[in-house]
Amino acid sequence: MNPPGCAWRVACQRGSNDNAYSRPSGIERLERWHYIQGRWQATTTIRLRTNDICSSQTGDCHVFLDRLNLKHSKLLIENDSRPVVLHLLGPAQGHSNTSGDQTASMSLSTNALICGVDKNSSSCNQRPERLIISTEATAAPDRCSAQHHRLNLAGNSLPAAWILMRQGTVSLQADTQLKGMIWAHSFCSNNHRLSLNARTQAAGSSTLTQQAANLWDWGSKGFSGYGRRITRGIRGTGLDQFQRF
Repeated sequence: MNPPGCAWRVACQRGSNDNAYSRPSGIERLERWHYIQGRWQATTTIRLRTNDICSSQTGDCHVFLDRLNLKHSKLLIENDSRPVVLHLLGPAQGHSNTSGDQTASMSLSTNALICGVDKNSSSCNQRPERLIISTEATAAPDRCSAQHHRLNLAGNSLPAAWILMRQGTVSLQADTQLKGMIWAHSFCSNNHRLSLNARTQAAGSSTLTQQAANLWDWGSKGFSGYGRRITRGIRGTGLDQFQRF
């Protein structure tokens, strides 16, 4: 069920302090309707060009979403000239007008696609450090039962991204492939398999973490990187655990 002002529309927008939605203008989209499983559904390719978002700003670009649900559509985001961060809002912040079955989540089916592309290209550029998915949650979710601040993945619907959902949930709806990193409070496999590729073929760099550190200038911010390495060893009669961040 679409919210008011968004009926029969694939993409909608609203002001940060507004409740009403409207159709975005100037966004490049190719839309087709198909009769699938007994009802009409839209199959759309939407391109967010560099000048469509954060047009008057420099540096990284931040886009805020109430919800996103793609079943047969594609979202191409130009991020070659600057990285893009997608923030999933939620009812806890009072930013989204979610009600009923409208959850603050991002759901991608096996036939959907979100990826970063170079300017005027339709091919995913496979640069996860330039497409970040985050959540604005302030409290930990109720494990795998939480419906808000949730990212549902399936297949190759999100081929390359850096997922930072420290207070969110990542859930698999089918076997999934991802080039990038995942940091989430709850990870729910639902008996599906995740194939995670954290390496890159770029010359002079062997890991995606190194690329992200260079792009986001972690060194000057006193941050050595995400992740934790745990080494266990037996000393005396007990099992000691050492952690390195």
